[in-house]
Amino acid sequence: ADVIVNSCRILRSYAAEEGNGKNFEMYDEHIKQYTHILNAEIRSEELHQRVILNYYKPPSKRTNLTEHIDTYCEALDGMAEPYDSPIIIYNKYLMWIYRHEMLQEFDQMLKTCEAAEAYVAAHPIYYQSDRIKQIYIKKASAYLHMRQAGGLETCLKYHSIFQAGNTEWYQFHEYLFLLAMH
Repeated sequence: ADVIVNSCRILRSYAAEEGNGKNFEMYDEHIKQYTHILNAEIRSEELHQRVILNYYKPPSKRTNLTEHIDTYCEALDGMAEPYDSPIIIYNKYLMWIYRHEMLQEFDQMLKTCEAAEAYVAAHPIYYQSDRIKQIYIKKASAYLHMRQAGGLETCLKYHSIFQAGNTEWYQFHEYLFLLAMH
């Protein structure tokens, strides 16, 4: 949406300078349509970042996260419905995953991870490797907490998308090691 809005702003300006009213109106309509989507994407990022801000703190130091996460999840569900935006949908899935993890609902967490994977498989054009890596790490965490026998084999399939030596690689391999120990 941000690329469309900014591109159409430039193209609308050119259309105005050329006196092309038809193109001006077309680009103006695109701006109006996609500004709503862009605003929803920005709001979804804000909600995701509010969770991240407190999520990795010890539970005793989290400021109102458990009180607000249900509201955030519902807000993202509401945003994902009218807007076909991969940013909103990824944030929605991640928010629900964090919620399930906080409440130790690991079976629901695993189902949400699988729904996110299905979304990526159905919409490969929207693939975002950083987001899917987060989902795979959370999926490995769910398998570990559930002590599921097939968790290691499933997670080994994701090994190739992690670049050796970066933070996600180490996080993912930590879960692989712990799954192997079980």
